[in-house]
Formats: sequence, structure tokens, C-alpha cells
Amino acid sequence: MLMRTELDTQDIGMFVTNMNKKTLIATIVGILVLALIGIGFYFYFKNGSINPFSDGTGGFNNPGGNNVNTPRPQTGSTSNNDTVVVANSNFQTEARLVKISEVPVSGFTVYDVGSSTLIRYIDRATGNLFEVNTTKSQKNRISNTTIPKVEDIAWGSRGSSFVMRYAKDGVVQGLYAVVSSTTATSTSVGALSELTSTALPVGIVSYVYAPKKDQAVFATTESGTIKVSTMNTKTRVSSPVWTFPTTEWLLSWPADTVISANTKASNGVAGYLLEINPVTKKVMTVLSGVPGLTTLMNNKTKWVLFSESDENGTKLKVYDPQNLTKQEIVPTTLPEKCVWTNTSVRLLCAVPKSLIGTLPDDWYQGVTTFSDSMWLYDPNAGWATEVSADLEKESGTQIDVINPELSPKDTLLVFMNKKDLSLWALKIDPKQAFDPGGVITTATTTQP
Repeated sequence: MLMRTELDTQDIGMFVTNMNKKTLIATIVGILVLALIGIGFYFYFKNGSINPFSDGTGGFNNPGGNNVNTPRPQTGSTSNNDTVVVANSNFQTEARLVKISEVPVSGFTVYDVGSSTLIRYIDRATGNLFEVNTTKSQKNRISNTTIPKVEDIAWGSRGSSFVMRYAKDGVVQGLYAVVSSTTATSTSVGALSELTSTALPVGIVSYVYAPKKDQAVFATTESGTIKVSTMNTKTRVSSPVWTFPTTEWLLSWPADTVISANTKASNGVAGYLLEINPVTKKVMTVLSGVPGLTTLMNNKTKWVLFSESDENGTKLKVYDPQNLTKQEIVPTTLPEKCVWTNTSVRLLCAVPKSLIGTLPDDWYQGVTTFSDSMWLYDPNAGWATEVSADLEKESGTQIDVINPELSPKDTLLVFMNKKDLSLWALKIDPKQAFDPGGVITTATTTQP
């Protein structure tokens, strides 16, 4: 145990008198050395070289304050943790499937800057922000702010801002952060960005950006009721749009004038899809009474890809709300494993080799996992074709695709592997993949 000893003035005088000169000099030098070491450690931690999750106030380390700037770390570092050209992120090889992150990620976004396609993602364990330039095959760590136990994340325009939910002391908290614009496009190798953070109100269970990223929709729950509001991302002014006396809803914002609300799916349980106009606040029912309903709406046509699951199995269909037609497509998968293309009204989907278990419940809970191949569907023309016959064969590991996202020009499909939350990218040649020959006709059309 360390004890502090207090000496009065007389004791100190006698102590100094009895010391010889050499001892006194050595003591003074020792004190100075210790002081310099202490100052060095202070600035080392302060500048972010090590940024532990502390119990301070404000900022990311303990987001209790508003608009608190995190300290700007040292720039110019080129260590393997900051900037490095790595083999598993090399997009210039002949391999079509590229592993971007070995470690689990919390979420990602993909976008174009000029002729380059960039991917930003957050390391799940540390909360560090990384960026991959696929043109240069270069991975940069652009922020080393530590935010452990990140649950999920929604991205603003070009990854310049994000909203995340993370666990702290057993409580899920929300945080809005802006990445400093000075290094937002990673023009300075090794430079680390500042993050400005704002704690979100307690109780936000969902947060989704609009297609143009100028607005967001979020939901809170209270006393068994869900309250849905929109917010201008610049002014931060919010407006209520919908309230419902049950909380089991999933939100998305697929088109400018459409917010969708889907009941959480369970095998054999009747599901509903609602369409909410954020301006008029008018609510319409799109699909109702569909067992095990999960959906994915197209932002151009408002077509809805949906699956229905009960004791008879799972079917994948496309619903055209204008013509009131339903079209079944095969092979079957879940809408969560699909993405609508940006340059056409087609679907790129990860299709399991076999659909087993009680779906979608067993897949959500991790009881069942899949090994996927990639398929391209054209619901309008009525055909489907394989893009990648076997992701396991190409990667050397089983891949169960979640959160697929296409680059703006449909040249890169980025996704996470549900088995270990690693991050992958599949290179796509639009001339071959999106204008295939010898397609397989698979679709049948039925009236609802």
C-alpha cells in the first residue's frame, strides 16, 4: 500500500542539510526524468496513439456530451495498422472474389469518387474506421477512435457521417458522428480524421437514411407503442409521421416518397407491409396476411421482392403494385440476401445450396447457416442466370451472404459473411453479368 508522508518545514530543512551535494543533484535529476516521462505519457495518450474506452465525459469514449470533438491523432503514420497495400484486399488480381477484412465488421458502405470505388467499414471489436480504395488496392485506417461492441450502423452520404448503436454497461446507446471533411476522401496517406459525435436520445430502436441522405427516419418505442419520425439531417429538426400500438416493425426508406414498414417475420405468422408517405403521412397497405413475410422494395418501380414461409416451405416472389400481379421466381432465397441493381430493374441474390430449417426464424437465430452461390434475376423478362456458381469454391470457405450492397455502377458487390462477419467484395463485369446470353426462364405469373 502506498502512503503519503507529510513533513513539516523543520523536518525538510534538516533532511536537505544532512544530504551531501552529490545525492541532492542525483535526486533532482531523478525527479526531472520522472516528470518528463509523465509528460510524455500524457501527450501519448492524449493524441490518440492509444485510445482506451474510458469513463470520461463526452466524445466517443463516453458519448454523454453533445458535439464533442475527439482529439486529432498524429498524422503521417504508415504502419501496418494505418495504411498498407494488403494481399487480401488486392482488386488488381484475376480473382473475382476479394476478402476485405479478416476480422468481424459492424457495417460498411460503398460509393464512387471520380473513377474510384471506395469502401468504408467499421471494425466491430475496436470501432476503428477503415477505407479501401479498390482502384489502388489500398486500405487506410482513417480513424482510430475506439467504440467497442458496435451493434449496427447506418451511413450518410459517401460515408461522411454515420449513426450507430453500441452496447455499454449492458445498455444499447445511439450515436451520430461526422467524419472530418479534410481527410474524408483519404487524399493524405496515413492521415487520421477527426470525428464529431452527438449522443442520440435513449430509446431509438431503428434509424434509416433516405435515398438522398438528406433525411432520415427513426423509431422509438414506449409502452408497447412504436413512434416513427423523420428528421432533416442538416437542421436536425424532426417531425412525427406514424404511430402504431405494436412495436414489431422494421423500417426502410427505398424511394423518396416511400417509407416502408414491415412486420418482423416468423414462419407461418401473417405478415404485413405498409407504405408511409413522409410528406402527406398517408399510410397504405401493400401486402397483408403473407406468412413469414420479408420484403425488399425497388426504388424505381416500387416492385416488392418478398418471401413467404410456412410449413410447406419458402417461396420467393415479386409483387407489382401497379398491375397487382405476383410473380414467383426460382431458385429460392430470402430477400435479405438480395439487392436491386442500380442500372436496371434486376436482382442480384445469394442463393443457398439448400434451404433447410424453419425459415426465416432458424436463419435469423443462427440455428441454420447457408453456403451460397450468386444469381441474377430479371423479373420483367422472366429469366435467371448464375453469376458465381459457388462462393465457397472461389473463397475456400463457406459464405452465408448478408447485407449485400452494389457499387453505383454495379461493378462491385460488397457483402458480409454471416458466419464470421468478415467483409467481402465480388467483382462484376456488367457486360457479362447484366447482359447474359443463354438465360434460364424461371418465372411464373399469378394474380394476387
